[in-house]
Amino acid sequence: MLEVDNVDVSLAHVTIGYGETPDVVHNVSLTVPACSTTVLLGPSGCGKTTLLRAIAGLERPRSGAIWLRQQVVSDESTWVPPERRNLGMVFQDPALFPHLTVRDNIGFGLRSLERSARVRRVDEMLDLVELNDVADRRPGSLSGGQQQRVALARSLAPRPGVLLLDEPFSALDASLRVQLRTEVATILAEIGVTAVFVTHDQDEAFALGDAVAVMRGGVIEQVGRPEDLYRSPTNPWVARFVGEANLVRGVADGTTALTSVGPIALRSPTAGNVDLLVRPESLSIVGPGTHGVVARVEYFGHDVRYEVVASDGAMLVVRHQGDHRASVGDRVELAYRGDTSLAWTAAD
Repeated sequence: MLEVDNVDVSLAHVTIGYGETPDVVHNVSLTVPACSTTVLLGPSGCGKTTLLRAIAGLERPRSGAIWLRQQVVSDESTWVPPERRNLGMVFQDPALFPHLTVRDNIGFGLRSLERSARVRRVDEMLDLVELNDVADRRPGSLSGGQQQRVALARSLAPRPGVLLLDEPFSALDASLRVQLRTEVATILAEIGVTAVFVTHDQDEAFALGDAVAVMRGGVIEQVGRPEDLYRSPTNPWVARFVGEANLVRGVADGTTALTSVGPIALRSPTAGNVDLLVRPESLSIVGPGTHGVVARVEYFGHDVRYEVVASDGAMLVVRHQGDHRASVGDRVELAYRGDTSLAWTAAD
C-alpha cells in the first residue's frame, strides 16, 4: 500500500492500452491531495479521459497501481469494481432521468436512506446548487446549465470520497460555460470534496484547478499550480498550450540574450542560440520604429491584440490594455516589459 498522508487519489506508473494498439496512457504517476481539485488538461486524444475512466474503474490498466484514500483499487492482483469505489461522476451529458423531477433525480442514489434523511440530503443539495425553485420540474424544462447543476448535485448527494468530472461544460455555449465553471469552483471549495476534472480548455483548467496536469500523447508533461505552469513551463510545447507564447530567437551570453526586440535578461545563465519565452503581455509597442510591421489588430475591449511581423520574419503577438497603439501596416518599435525570461536551446 502507498503511504501518502493527505492524498485521496494516487497513481503509480499507470499504463493503459487496448489490444495491439499503442498505449493510450503510458507510465503515468500522479497524486491528488485531499480536498483539492486537480485538472487533467490536454488536446483531444491525449489520454486524459482514459485516465479518468481508469480511476473510476471503467478501464483496467495494463500495469501500474491506483489508490483511493490510501486503499489500492487497481494493481496486478487487485481490482475493485466501480460501484465499490465511493466515487461521484459528472459527464458532458447530464444523463438525467427524463421522467423524474429534479428532486427525484438528485435523490436517486439515496434510496438506501430513510425517507426523512433522504429528504434532508436532497434539500441540502438543492440549496447548494441553488435550484430550489425548479425542484419539482422535469429535466426537459431546464436549461443546459441547470441540468448540469442537477447532475452535480446528484453526484454529490451520496457524499463520494472523490468526484470525477469529464468535460461537463463542453456542450454549453461560451458565456454559460464561464458562469457555470465559476459556480462549480465555488461549490467544490465550499464542500471541500476532492475532485479530478478533465478538460481541453486552458481557461477552464486554470479557473478550476488547484493543480493542473498537462498531458500530451499519453504522458504527463508537467504538473503544477496554474501560475507556475504559465510562468515556468518545462518545454516550448507546454508554454504554447497553456497560453499564447512567443518563442523569440536570440543569442545568449551569460544572463542576457540579444533578440530582434532588444536584449532580454535570462532566468539562468546560458550561451549560444536560444528560443526565449515571451508572453504577449510582456511585449509593448512603444512607438514608430524598425522592430516590426503590424499585420493584424484585434480589439477585445479590455485589451488589444496585435500580430507583428518582426524584422527577422517571426510573427510576434503583443497584447496591450487600453487604447489602440498602432494600425495595420505601421512600422513599430517593441520593448520587452517582462521579468527574466526562460530560454531553451534553439531548435534547428
